[in-house]
Amino acid sequence: MPRSARPNAVEQEGFTLIEILVVILMIGILAAIAIPSFLNQRGKATDAKYKSAARTAQTAMQTYFTDKNTYVGATASALYGLEATLNDPSSFRLTVPTAAAKNYQVKVANRTNSNDWYVITRAPGGAVTRTCGTGAKSCNGGTW
Repeated sequence: MPRSARPNAVEQEGFTLIEILVVILMIGILAAIAIPSFLNQRGKATDAKYKSAARTAQTAMQTYFTDKNTYVGATASALYGLEATLNDPSSFRLTVPTAAAKNYQVKVANRTNSNDWYVITRAPGGAVTRTCGTGAKSCNGGTW
């Protein structure tokens, strides 16, 4: 009794060309979906760093007020003395555009792109607002 219907045929194992092409096509589709989302994560991480620096600057301003009982005289260099992590000129720029007796504004901006910035403003009545530049990835309509 013969082992197969074609006794002279050589037994071959492996994948057909169609199977290989289907697998390559599926890998390509998955890569097309995944790669853009991975590339977007770097921008989100940078924005998180700026937001964190702005919040740290806000805390340093409150510390400055506790020490001096006024925001007058608060500058970026004064905040550097209170919080060493703010002194990172290679990654962001910290400025204090407004520092009056009862209000202030701190701004953290990207060194290379002027559209990426985050601002925390304290009004004389104590209300705090957060605004951001339109170039920032997580800027939602100008606020954050």
